Amino acid sequence: MTKTTRSLAGLALLVPLLAGFLAAQAKVREKDLPERHQEWLKLTTTFILPAEREVFMALTGDRERDIFIEAFWKQRDPTEATPQNEYKDEMEQRFKYVNEFYRRGTVREGWMTDMGRMHMILGPPRSIERFEATAGLYPVHVWYYYGDPAKGLPANFVVIFFQRGGGEFKLYNPISDGPGSLFIDTKGVDLTDHQSLYEKIRQMAPTLATVSLSMIPGELPYGYSPSPQTGLILAKIFDSPKKDINPAYATHFLNYKGIVSTEYLTNYVESDATVEIVRDALLGMDFLHFSISPRKASIDYYEPKDQYFCNFKLSVSLRRGEAVVFQYARDYPFYFPPGRVGTIQANGVAVQDLFPVAEGKFTLSILLQNAVGKEFSLLEKDIDVPAADGPVALSDPIVGYGLQDAAGASGVPFRVLGRQILTDPK
Repeated sequence: MTKTTRSLAGLALLVPLLAGFLAAQAKVREKDLPERHQEWLKLTTTFILPAEREVFMALTGDRERDIFIEAFWKQRDPTEATPQNEYKDEMEQRFKYVNEFYRRGTVREGWMTDMGRMHMILGPPRSIERFEATAGLYPVHVWYYYGDPAKGLPANFVVIFFQRGGGEFKLYNPISDGPGSLFIDTKGVDLTDHQSLYEKIRQMAPTLATVSLSMIPGELPYGYSPSPQTGLILAKIFDSPKKDINPAYATHFLNYKGIVSTEYLTNYVESDATVEIVRDALLGMDFLHFSISPRKASIDYYEPKDQYFCNFKLSVSLRRGEAVVFQYARDYPFYFPPGRVGTIQANGVAVQDLFPVAEGKFTLSILLQNAVGKEFSLLEKDIDVPAADGPVALSDPIVGYGLQDAAGASGVPFRVLGRQILTDPK
């Protein structure tokens, strides 16, 4: 058995264990982590996904955790081509600010307070209106924000905090708290008469009256009842920093850390893929055809030949239950002239192949690694190869954008009756 075969066998034998690997981990307690990792968990509290935190707590070594943190920030880097990660820098600045300014008047750290949490999520408000000495009202701060419609937030909204009995300012909710909670003395006040409460606040602080009922400035809800949109807006605010982050990289980081080398683990690249079972009428056999296309591919330049290139290694495993029934590895170097760089960067590359399969239910695992940029993509898919009735069988439709002649050729992916179907996984 060659070294390559042994490595593939190890990969194939480990893959069936991956699904239960996370659950089997003895997660470390947060207080037992090194101080730098405890601080990182505090910093990321408002925007880390549950799956990301679960994976981080399941890692067993400090080096693994450091690499995971690097991958975590990379997923959020708005300008990957530059050495600076603006998102990371911004969140660290916010964290420093909230711990300095929002722990005053409380025994808790600033990031744990309502003001600190909102500042971490939304950043500094565009303006603040303070009602610190309004007779009859508790101290109130109104933060004004511009919202991001792409994250489901209103174009303009406010967040209100109020301080009852000293201590830290608490987040005000028009629905659960209600405008009556802003009054110091509610003796003889009907807390269910929203119009009366609105009028009382308007007399004391006109600009506070409307926002005490709705988070949308200038919106006066019907019947002066607190706006039912409040819960939805707050939920979208808390969800906004987690939007558009795919946690797949985190679970792949854990599951493949013993298979993909450390230098690749921070560079998981999502991919598109097409998998089809096609019966070869001449051979009377079923073949699995696939095409996998990473959503980005790093390229390098080879000056002696004035060529650009990327170099992929493909590892394929097919198993039935926990038994490996087929596996192989293959290198796919791509070379192209400078004139095609723009096309490659815009459209990427697709690695295609095929191999024979017998009837039955299997799990297909495809690992694709690009040596340039140390990137990896993967595909895991359950497939069902039906029993064939004779040499000819009806296959599922194959979607493509064109056909080209492949008569006389063999081993051509997506070749049917002498013609190759041109597919695009995207």
